[in-house]
Amino acid sequence: MGTTLLEALNVRVVGSGEKILVLAHGFGTDQSAWQRILPFFTQNYSIILYDLVCAGSVNPDHFDFERYTSLHAYVDDLLNILDALRVDRCSYVGHSVSAMVGLLASIRRPELFSKLILIGASPRFLNDKDYHGGFERADIENVFVAMEANYEAWVNGFAPLAVGADVPAAVREFSRTLFNMRPDITLFVSRTVFNSDLRGILGLVKAITSSLVAEGGLSAGDVVAQHKFKNGSLDVKLDTESNILTTLSVTDFPSSTKVIASLKLPDYNSGKLEVQYFHQHSGISAAVGLNQSPAVDFSATIGTPAIAFGAETTYATASGEFAKYNAGVSYTKPDSNASVILLYIFNVHFVWCETCDNKQFMVQLWRNDFLGQKVLQFILERSVVPLSRPGQDGSELELEWFEPAYLIKIGLNPVESELELNLETVEFWMPIQVHISGAVESALLDLSQPWPANRMQGGLNSPN
Repeated sequence: MGTTLLEALNVRVVGSGEKILVLAHGFGTDQSAWQRILPFFTQNYSIILYDLVCAGSVNPDHFDFERYTSLHAYVDDLLNILDALRVDRCSYVGHSVSAMVGLLASIRRPELFSKLILIGASPRFLNDKDYHGGFERADIENVFVAMEANYEAWVNGFAPLAVGADVPAAVREFSRTLFNMRPDITLFVSRTVFNSDLRGILGLVKAITSSLVAEGGLSAGDVVAQHKFKNGSLDVKLDTESNILTTLSVTDFPSSTKVIASLKLPDYNSGKLEVQYFHQHSGISAAVGLNQSPAVDFSATIGTPAIAFGAETTYATASGEFAKYNAGVSYTKPDSNASVILLYIFNVHFVWCETCDNKQFMVQLWRNDFLGQKVLQFILERSVVPLSRPGQDGSELELEWFEPAYLIKIGLNPVESELELNLETVEFWMPIQVHISGAVESALLDLSQPWPANRMQGGLNSPN
């Protein structure tokens, strides 16, 4: 930056108190977001206000696309501001992305921060397995497409959703600050924020931390806390529907075991106690619900890295019957693997997969007597592409990404003697279905959308 950092980011200090309070605004706004609450703090605090480098109130020439690829660059700005103002201790209030910036800064310089107040904070905005971040990957990609296609229309639709259409003044103000941002910077920062995953650093925060979540907020995620002790941990999660999930985990009690107790409030019948035992070549797990008529789960696995056997069952004490019983065997080699699974409902499920010259080939066969189905499925020419992405600690993580593949599914219904083939590409989600009934020459080709020409090469051609 040609000017000083304090000038570039419009740093201001207001108030006459001895204690230092830092107010850091969120994505799409600027320091004017705090103007209505400032009068309540100026008598007791010296308040530091600044704009994020991506804000519309900052000269866009100061935004370095090569530097601001992660939140750590924003952390550098915050710490440089505090050092320039010779702050040795402060309380920090951060909204949205600035909440996570404050967390990262407190980990790097814990002596600087006495308290953290986090508003609408989320270590990860994307949903992931049992984690609710608030957004699905496909939804976020659609947002990015809308931003690129028509930024003005996107702002007009996004602002009411983000702050609530029932507060017109807030919608107008948020729309103003969003319009002030340069569209390419808005898109770049959005990708950085929504692709961030900081769940792994939460346990490193030492400052006293409070987190606020606006009910029904568009980007409100779960609030999580974890306390670790010698051989265990206590996890507490408050989700956006005001449910509290508490999980206590204790390892090596006794040796080679793990005991997990969980309870979700206000549902007092959701408690569960699980005991796991681990050995070099085996594992056993037993779990029971903590209610009047609990279900009892049991699973066991034994084997080697090459071949393994496993089974699981669930016994419902309320009905006195087994609700589930599955078993399977798998065989694994460096370039291929196969498995056979005997399922309670699906009966038989066979999978064979082989990787050769960076291509993956897969065959699946399953029989479902319950639904009267037999299906043979092929996945052909799926490339395995090595990727790397920054890890939570700044290191590079090696990943594998599977390119779009041809999927051929053959289903045989023994009752109607019909054969159905389905060919689709994951990339465009455009299915092509070929339904064959009776003679092959009477086949009907149904194209729901135009099929990419390059995808037809070597694929299934339309019958004449």
